[in-house]
Amino acid sequence: MDKIERYIPIGKENAIHQRELAEIVGVNTNKLKKKIKEARLEGAMICSNGNGYFIAGNKEEARTFYHSMRKQAITRFNSIKLIKRKLREMDGQISLFDNVEGAKLE
Repeated sequence: MDKIERYIPIGKENAIHQRELAEIVGVNTNKLKKKIKEARLEGAMICSNGNGYFIAGNKEEARTFYHSMRKQAITRFNSIKLIKRKLREMDGQISLFDNVEGAKLE
């Protein structure tokens, strides 16, 4: 099967919407997301924004996408820490270290 990058345009000004890309590739949007995730894990510079998917056309586009993904990851990590702490509270197992900023996630 072709690599997904083949169907994604270069540059944010050429971004392609998810549904359109899925139609071109011949998969549903869930399968498309999986293909993009796999391609990224293999090193493809597939970026996305509110306009769709694109291959980074320059360093600034890659950097902007990096910062966006980093912010999302930090937000998710903080949510995980909060949920973990709440679960421990519900179990009556809160520890002194659960409230320390930057505590190691087990």
